Amino acid sequence: MKRALAFAIALVACREAAPAQPAIVIANVAPRDASITTVDAAAPAVEDPFELAMSYGRICARIRGRVHCGTLADPNRPLSAEDPIGGIDDAVSIGTSTYVLCIATRRGTVHCTGDNRFGQLGARLRDEQTTSLVRVARIANARKIAVGPWHACAVLENGRVSCWGRNENAQTGSTISYDQAARELVEPTEVPGLEGVAAISATFGTTCATTKLHDTWCWGRALLEEHERQRGAQHEAPTRLAILDAIDGVDANEGTFCGVRAGEIVCWGEGTSLLPYGGEHGKPRALAITRARKVRVAPSHGCALLDDATVSCFGSSYSGALGRPTEGYETLPPAVVQGLPPIVDIAVGGSMSCAITEARDVYCWGTFPPQNGQERKETAPIRVRVFD
Repeated sequence: MKRALAFAIALVACREAAPAQPAIVIANVAPRDASITTVDAAAPAVEDPFELAMSYGRICARIRGRVHCGTLADPNRPLSAEDPIGGIDDAVSIGTSTYVLCIATRRGTVHCTGDNRFGQLGARLRDEQTTSLVRVARIANARKIAVGPWHACAVLENGRVSCWGRNENAQTGSTISYDQAARELVEPTEVPGLEGVAAISATFGTTCATTKLHDTWCWGRALLEEHERQRGAQHEAPTRLAILDAIDGVDANEGTFCGVRAGEIVCWGEGTSLLPYGGEHGKPRALAITRARKVRVAPSHGCALLDDATVSCFGSSYSGALGRPTEGYETLPPAVVQGLPPIVDIAVGGSMSCAITEARDVYCWGTFPPQNGQERKETAPIRVRVFD
C-alpha cells in the first residue's frame, strides 16, 4: 500500500509539469524469432514472465504476478526490490498514463489508483484522486488493460471490450456523458458490436482496437476521413476502417495511433511531434521502416522492433529517447539505435525508451524520471537493473 501511495503522489506531482499521456506501452517478452502476434483475448490467461510500463513519474514492471514501481535512479537498486503495489500477487496486465495505474488480475478483476477527475478509475468513486488501489466496478473477466489519458478499457475473456472514464467524444463506446462532478457515477460500459479484440489503445478522444481477424475498429472522435464519412451521428459505435486492414499491435499517444502492417509502420491522427514533417490530416501515413515487428509510441517519440533484433526510434529529439546525441526539438525520421545487443521487445513512455533481451536484460535511454528534483539524461543505451 505504501508503494501505491508513492505512485499516486508521483502522478499528482507530475500533473503540472507534464501533459497528459496515452496508454503507455507494455512490453511482453517473446522468443526472438517470433513474428508479431496479437493477444488472443478469448484464450485462458497465461502470465507472461515480464511486463514493463512507463509514465513520466514512474517505471513499473510486472514480475511473477507482482507489480513493482520506481524510478531506477539508484543504479544499485533493482526495480524488483521495490515493494509490490497493493499486495496483488496475480497480475496479468498493467497499464499506465501520466496520472493513473491500472492492474488486471488472473481472477479477471481490474484495480486502479491515481487521478479520478473524469471517473477514469471506474470505481463509482466520489474522490477526485486516490492513493489506494480501488476495484473497477462490473469487471470480472478482464485479460488485458489499456489506459488512455482520461479513459481506460479492458479486453475481456470473451474478446469483447469494456471502457470507462471521460466520454465527451464517446471514446468509451457509450452514449452516456458524465460531467466532471458526477465521477462517482462512472462505471464500465461494454462497447457494442465489437468481438474478437486482440489489441486496444486510446488517445484523448478516440479508441481503436485490432481484432484476431486483423480488422481495425475505431470509435469516438474521428481522426480519419473514412471514419468521419462512416460514423454519422453514431460516433460511439465502433466503425471498421478498411483503410487500416491488416494492421497489428495498435498503440497510441495522446493524439496519434500507430501499428504494423507487413513490416511497415502505419500511423494516423495528429502526429504533432511523432511524425517527421507532421502528417496529412485525415489519412494514414507510413514511416520509412520496412522490417518492423512491433511499434510502441509515447507522447513525443516512438520505437520499432525490427526483424533483425535491432531497434529503430523516431520523433522529437529533445529528451534523448531516440538514442542519438541530438539537441533541440526537431522531429527526426527513424534510425537504428546503436550499442544494443539483440533485442526481443521494447517499451517507451514519458521521455524514455527501453529494450529487452531474451535473457531479460533491460537497456534504457532518454531522460529518466527525476529523483530529488534532478533529471538524468542518457542519449545512448545503458543497462538498468530491473531484476534481483
